[in-house]
This record gives sequence, C-alpha cells and structure tokens, in this order.
Amino acid sequence: MILEDGLYDAIVITNEIDPTASGGVRAKILGYTDTYKDNEQPFVYPELINGQQSVPLKGYYLKVKFLHGNINMGRYVAVSQSANYLPKEYVSQYPYISYTNLGTDGYYMIYNRNTNITNIVNNITEYNITVDQNGMSVYDSDKAYSNAGYGANNNTGIKNHPILTEATIDIFTAMPVGNNKANGGLNQGTEYASISHVSQATIDAFNGTLTATKDTTQISASDPISDSDVETNAIYDSTGTVVENIQYHNTENYIKRTGKKAKFIFISITNGVSFPETSAKIVENKSKYSCHYLVGRVEGDPEIISTSTQIKNSGFVQFVDITNDSYYGNNTTVTLNKNKKTNIDSIVILLVASNDLSNKTMGGYTNYQYTKIKELVEHIRYKVGDNIPIVINDDTTGIPSLVSMSNFDKSQV
Repeated sequence: MILEDGLYDAIVITNEIDPTASGGVRAKILGYTDTYKDNEQPFVYPELINGQQSVPLKGYYLKVKFLHGNINMGRYVAVSQSANYLPKEYVSQYPYISYTNLGTDGYYMIYNRNTNITNIVNNITEYNITVDQNGMSVYDSDKAYSNAGYGANNNTGIKNHPILTEATIDIFTAMPVGNNKANGGLNQGTEYASISHVSQATIDAFNGTLTATKDTTQISASDPISDSDVETNAIYDSTGTVVENIQYHNTENYIKRTGKKAKFIFISITNGVSFPETSAKIVENKSKYSCHYLVGRVEGDPEIISTSTQIKNSGFVQFVDITNDSYYGNNTTVTLNKNKKTNIDSIVILLVASNDLSNKTMGGYTNYQYTKIKELVEHIRYKVGDNIPIVINDDTTGIPSLVSMSNFDKSQV
C-alpha cells in the first residue's frame, strides 16, 4: 500500500512492546488498514522526541505520516487521549495555555501564561499539585489525611495541603505554626514527612562513624558495557563441571516458591515469535508470560534487542531461577500430573521455532537447539535429580494443536 504525502489519523491497537526500544507502536491507520488483523497493523515510530514524550499505549490517537509513502515507514507526530486532539483545558484558555499530557494515563500538566500558575494533575491516582505565581505549592487529594494541613489545630482538615518547609514548623511542638492563612496566619501544610528507608551509611554519618571509601566498581558514563558486565549463571554437566555460562536476565514475572521440588522439564515453543519479541514479552511489566530458559535457533550472542529487519534468533538466555516457577503453561494441565498446572513444579525451556504454520505444526528445530537442550537437561538433572522426566507440548492437555511439537525428536536430548 502506497500512502500519499500528508498526515493520517491513526489509533494504537495493542500494548505490544517495541523490541528496538525506539518508541514504536502498532497503529491502525483509520480508513486504510481498518480490516487488518492486530498483528498485521504497521509499526509507526516517533518523528522526534520533543518536550515530555512517552510511548503511547493502546487507545491513543496519533497523527502519522509515511516516508516515501511506505506504510512500513510511518512516523507519528501527535498524541492525544481523544480523537479531536485538543483537550478542553487547552481550548477554553487558548492561546495562553501550555499543555502536556500522556494520553489515557490520566496525567497532564498545564501552565497558564496569564496567571503564571502551573497545575500537575493525575486523574488515576486523584491528585492535583498547584504552583502559584509566588512559588507556593499546594497538594490537593481526596486520599490525603483529613486532619492534616489547614485543620491541624482543630481537626477540621480539608484535602488541600500546602507543602511544608522548615520555616512553617514549630521546633518545640513539631507542629505547623500560625492559625492558617485564611485567618491571617502562616500557610500550614501536612504534619509529617515520611522516610521510607534510611541506609546504614546515613546512620553511621549521623553518629560520626562513617569512613569515606572509593567505590572502584562503578562504570563511567562514557564507558561501554562489556560482556563481563552481564550477569551469568554456570551450566554444569553430569559430573558438576562447568561447561558454559549462560546470560541471566532476571525478570519479575515469575511465581516465587519455597522448597520447590521440580517434577519435570517442560519443553515448548514460541509459536513463531522471534527471540527479541519473546524476550520483550517476558520482561514486560506485570506480564503473565515467562520461562526459565529461552533457546534461539543459531549460535551467537543472545539477541535480546534487534535493530535489524533481519532477526537472527541467536543464542540462549535464562530469565527465571529454577527454584521458582515461570508462567508458561499456567492454564494447561500436564498429563502425567493432572492435579497441577503445567508450570507448577516444572522447569520450562522455550524454543524459538520456525514460523511455518503449515499443517498446524511448528518446528524446523536446529542442531544448535538440540545441543543446547541436551546441555540444559544435563545441567537441570545435575542440580535437581537424575530421574526428572522431559515433557513436551504433545504430552499435555489444554495447549492448542496449533503449537504441536510432533516433529520434535526427543531421542536427541
């Protein structure tokens, strides 16, 4: 499809993570790609980073142009949470308003040139911070403590709480001074400031026992990060000899276990999704998708992020410690253990399979993958137990036949 010069209306249709971390999003070009499936919609990228920029989420409206008319070279130049692009705050006080928003996040910031007042609003967490022309900051929240602020002396507090400075605290009573500004007194604010964590170094410094030392482990901002800076775990053979070190990219998406006794090694595939796309999905915030090990198709450094259109799917990597459970297969049942979900008490090895969906069978497994699986199985059995069995998708119920591994050769591992 060739699109002429000009701006096109578009809307973000998924929260899919751009593996290149370039701000790219899948967007439906309204009136042009409406009939496309979500995974067929083009990626579009920011024209430039200007002001307060964020990656737009599902439901954001964009203005998009296409370089050389190529639908795969889209550049978005505007973001809004509504189809008309102009928020009511901007229109009602035009042209004296500077307006910034993060779309459907419910966050926006306004500066009024006439009044010199700045407002920071978050409708999701229900707060409003106002900075007036004199620099006075007021925090407004229904969730704030009702007896703080203006009502501190008479227990008739309201939700507006000017932010305190040392000058508004009585050093003898540790209370806000004055009878509030409305009655001619000083501005009062919240009574307490909380400290979530005080380090041992801070305590030592307070007590005068801290000795300054130079931290030689820090990396200068201009120094490149080398392979030695990546966390790795040892891979052992059956004798306990280290045969290789695997990169360990720890994800927060796992089920923490205590005293886990692994019952089986579960091998599955990524349904034709690439190594970098799968990695992005595993480390995505609050994703319910993860595995212990991800094995690519060819030898090389793990292709966690690829800026190339030709993805190599190289290397293998660990995401979850084998003492915890991953999320893969969380809704399926293992035939040899019907009382538990696939991911419970399992160690999951995920393969990047070919994207050939003919006959609903995926595979085309490489010698590299068989070698790495064999290596991992030997390592897991050394760590967990010699008799732990291997289970694949075809040994389970609940996984669609689309991801059948019928051409996977168990004898090679």
